Formats: sequence, C-alpha cells, structure tokens
Amino acid sequence: MPESQITFNEVPGAITELLQQQARIEQKFDQLLLKFFAPPDQNELLTVEQVCELFDVSKPTVYAKIAANEWPYLKRAKRVYFLRADLMDYMKAGRRKTTSELQAETVSFNQSK
Repeated sequence: MPESQITFNEVPGAITELLQQQARIEQKFDQLLLKFFAPPDQNELLTVEQVCELFDVSKPTVYAKIAANEWPYLKRAKRVYFLRADLMDYMKAGRRKTTSELQAETVSFNQSK
C-alpha cells in the first residue's frame, strides 16, 4: 500500500493527530500497568468468575471446592464471594518446601542438638 504524501499545510494537523494517538496509547498503557503491576487490594471481594480467572480453574471446580468446604468463602443473598487475602493465605498454606529449604532445616535441627 503506497504511503500517502502529506503536504506542508497538512503537517500541523498530522502532528496533532499523532499526539492524540500517542496520548490514547499512553493512557491504555497506564491502565495495563495498573491492572497487572499494582498490588492487589487484599480485602477485595472476588466473584466466582474472578476466582476462575485468577486461578485458571473452571466454575465447577470452584463450586466443588465450596461444597467440600476447601476454600474460604462468603455467602450473601444467594451469591458467593471470596476475600482475596483468604484465598492467598489458603494457597500459601499448601506450599511445599524446596530441597534446599529442607536441607537447611535439617542442618539447623542437627546443629541445635
């Protein structure tokens, strides 16, 4: 596709349009930065759909965890919510130690005897 030629008289308008496009791109970029890099509000209430997205699980999986009382949840007016902090604490509690962490604990335990 051939490039269109801008005349000298069209330069100010073209620059204005480029600056407006740049401002829109910067605004979108700032929104993405906030979405992905801002620390999440630990008291944030999450819906089932948001939990599905957060942990990459299906709705039936979430409801199965609720039915088995495996995940902490809140229920109001037939709706289920989750506190982000509660879910993160639950997930962290299942963390397995690395081999180096276990070795360090073993050394520390043996030295304390």
